[in-house]
Amino acid sequence: MSACDLGSTLRPPRRRNVFFGTTLLGLALGLWGTMQPASLLYAQSAAPPSAPVAPVTSSSPALRVQGPLSPRNASYRLSASLDPATHTVKGKGTLVWRNLERQPVDHMVLHLYQNGFKNFASTYVREAGAQLRGTKMPKGGFGAIDVTALRSGSHDLLASSTVVDSLMAVPLPNPVGPSATIELTFEWTVRLPHAFARSGWAQDFHAVSQWFPKIGVWDCGTSGSDCKWRAHQYHGFTEFFADYGVYDVEMSVPTGQVLGATGVKVGERIEGDRTIYRYLAEDVHDFAWFTDPKFVEVKDRIDDEFGGVEVRLLTRAGDQDNTPRNLAGLRAGLLEAERRFGVYPYRNVTVVIPPRDGSGAGGMEYPTIITGIGAPLPSGLHFSENTVAHEFGHQYFYHLLGSDEVEEAWLDEGLNQTFTSWAMERLYPTGCTFARLPYLCLADADTDWLAYRSVARRAALSTPSYKLPRGSYGAVTYSQTAITMRTLERYLGADRMMTAMRRYTDRNRFRHPRKADFVSAMSDGAGEDLSWYFDQTLNTTRVADFEISSATTEEHEPAAGLWDCPPQPLPRSKLLPRTESGPQLEELDALWTESVAAACENKQSGRTELQTSATEESGKKAKSSAKDKKAKAGDSDETFDSEVVVRRRGELLFPVTIKATFADGSTVLKNWTLAEQQAEPENRYKVLRFLRRPARLERAEVDPGHQLLLDEKRLNNGLLVSADPRPVRRLWLSWEGALQTLLDWVAF
Repeated sequence: MSACDLGSTLRPPRRRNVFFGTTLLGLALGLWGTMQPASLLYAQSAAPPSAPVAPVTSSSPALRVQGPLSPRNASYRLSASLDPATHTVKGKGTLVWRNLERQPVDHMVLHLYQNGFKNFASTYVREAGAQLRGTKMPKGGFGAIDVTALRSGSHDLLASSTVVDSLMAVPLPNPVGPSATIELTFEWTVRLPHAFARSGWAQDFHAVSQWFPKIGVWDCGTSGSDCKWRAHQYHGFTEFFADYGVYDVEMSVPTGQVLGATGVKVGERIEGDRTIYRYLAEDVHDFAWFTDPKFVEVKDRIDDEFGGVEVRLLTRAGDQDNTPRNLAGLRAGLLEAERRFGVYPYRNVTVVIPPRDGSGAGGMEYPTIITGIGAPLPSGLHFSENTVAHEFGHQYFYHLLGSDEVEEAWLDEGLNQTFTSWAMERLYPTGCTFARLPYLCLADADTDWLAYRSVARRAALSTPSYKLPRGSYGAVTYSQTAITMRTLERYLGADRMMTAMRRYTDRNRFRHPRKADFVSAMSDGAGEDLSWYFDQTLNTTRVADFEISSATTEEHEPAAGLWDCPPQPLPRSKLLPRTESGPQLEELDALWTESVAAACENKQSGRTELQTSATEESGKKAKSSAKDKKAKAGDSDETFDSEVVVRRRGELLFPVTIKATFADGSTVLKNWTLAEQQAEPENRYKVLRFLRRPARLERAEVDPGHQLLLDEKRLNNGLLVSADPRPVRRLWLSWEGALQTLLDWVAF
């Protein structure tokens, strides 16, 4: 599939040659009113709209900091009326859009996301199988959006527009030049689906999201000439992308409904049997609202240290027992985000707990309003806290940092999954961040690793979400990214990692960062070029897998001709108990020859011939036990020669430490550096020799500190040593294989 989902199908009748280049994806429509001050809607360098406007209440009523914070080039004024009986929303409004690029625009692209639920032929339902995260759409649960009017000034644009699935192409009467603005007015009707995928209804509960025509993102790339609308179809495993603006929205609902929405409430009035709420949101790229007459409202306030963020939680009475856990997750998320990435710029945040039959709308994020889960869980399962902390994290990773959730979903969900583990470590510092049950302690990194193991080698992180293999979106986008980032953190250290991530967030607030922006900022913040790491982890399917291939130890004998200096390599089975073949064996034979030659340079006087008598061999065996005891006690005159062979089974290059533990309790650490691996990437072996040590080698480990969380197989990282390691090795390998197979099955 090309970057353009629709090909020529959605091109407007005129100027066919310029519509849809390579990738369409975006949105940012949301209507704006003609009643806003120019300073609220546009950055200082931007041209104001042509229509005169008047202020609402203050310069930044929805912000904790001085605005504007974003370009505000896609601003909306909307009014909507909900009919709970038919689950429909009728709306009308105005969009003021400004062209931020240096190229003119002669057509626009609008997202009609609710058409993703229109029928079984829609892109979303077809790809997702009419379900999301285990919640299925019930019979008759379809929804849709119908645009009934669309104008620009005196020009009727509806008749010349083309709708294909969830996208609408709109030819313009006149091109919109650089820094110029255009105002669109429209009317529409939405039939909400049954709540199974982020929005919809369940009895009296209504989640009204992606509910209006939203404009895509006009983008000309870094060159300024590769211009296209970034606006994909609503795919089964993807989310959204939009520009920033100001939303001024009125929502009419039957009196008695409890409503929560993006932004802050700036007005409320009653007209007959209906209540009309007015909300204002600034520097956001979306607007969602939720309503239910059975909601119970809980209010809280974060410490004054953080500016007194107003917290509002909406839940049904039967789910109130879970409120402390939901608030704990929110507090941990907010405080950890501000510690790492800077001030949360909005005045408030609202948490909505959908009813259990509306759980499909749970676990979702919108600017200043998120949804959690209401199902009661054992206290040892931290899923409630985890969900709320995760969804709040999206206030930074995607809302403050408006990355493309379709083309580069890992920049959103993956980085936020990483943040979630930090927030949960703040809440549960013992490390059992995901679950603490009898005989079981699970961290987020554990569950992420299991998920990562199920999709290792299947897709690169930079793969667009709609091109990922079926069933791999969550494991790749969330878990694989999180494991990649936590591995980097262990390589850099916690302080450098925090500095690097802060550099990325500071540089890209209220922008649309991409992979190159991330790599550049992380490298600058870390103080070293990290392209070696990201080139592998983001752009390839390489996996990491280091193993202890063999570990041997023998009593050192004085040099005596052929006894210590064989004319040819020793048997391969001595070096490698595993079956090996081909060029790798030849390489290992050469390494063995080299090691023997080095030992022979220091040979001493003594025996002149190979001693192989049965008497001598019997004596060696009889004395072995006593020598081992003396070695452990440190009073033996004997010395031992040991060797460890490390094999890089995976393709990913990464510096690792090898730890050798000896019978007297001493340890030696050796490094297989990144420079060594880069200099000889075809060499997959590292041979380590420990000559004339006072004790036998007992154990060898690679990556003993577990820095490399990306290691695909952890059960081959250590090896116990015996005089003849092969039987023990074979037994261990059988268990290793069985356990790894079980882990793979669980992960899958």
